[in-house]
Amino acid sequence: GFWIQTRIDLIDDEDLALLSKLNVKIDLGVDSFSKTMLEIMRKTRDADGYLEKFLDLSGKCSRWGIEHDAYLIFNHPGESEETIEEHETFFRTRVSPGLRGGMLWVRSGAFSLFPGSFVFHHFDAFQEKYGTSVECATWWREERDQLMLSRSIIPSRDKYGNPFHVTPERIRRPINDFNRSSRRFHLRPTSY
Repeated sequence: GFWIQTRIDLIDDEDLALLSKLNVKIDLGVDSFSKTMLEIMRKTRDADGYLEKFLDLSGKCSRWGIEHDAYLIFNHPGESEETIEEHETFFRTRVSPGLRGGMLWVRSGAFSLFPGSFVFHHFDAFQEKYGTSVECATWWREERDQLMLSRSIIPSRDKYGNPFHVTPERIRRPINDFNRSSRRFHLRPTSY
């Protein structure tokens, strides 16, 4: 079988027709269901169009019988109560009713501060605008748990200066409930 990663704006109907004939699973780096976060992440200049493209593509993948995952990142610098509420609303009103029971599996993970990334090179701007802070800016030089250190970020602060983090528990239940409804097949063994 094949497992590919791509962006939603790189696949068209012709690609889906061809991919449906293969033993394939597609990973889509959607990153967020919050329009505000998509703009902060610099994922797109048209967040509405981007999210509509995702809904359309996922529906088509399910109709073609193509397993696909949507990857979401939480606690990216700039994440706030408002952006999480945007995510929850879009998930509840558009993703769940429109894509439930299809071949979509939603996955989530925490933001990691990687050297060389946009956030890394513009950290001061995120700090100034959102109150973002990091426990260890040079985590890769430490002998402690580097994955945890790379994720030890306060994405934003509220108007009182209190740190904001979205907890895994908050996002886990609706995602797990959605995923239980998915029609998933395991990739068939490929014979040569």
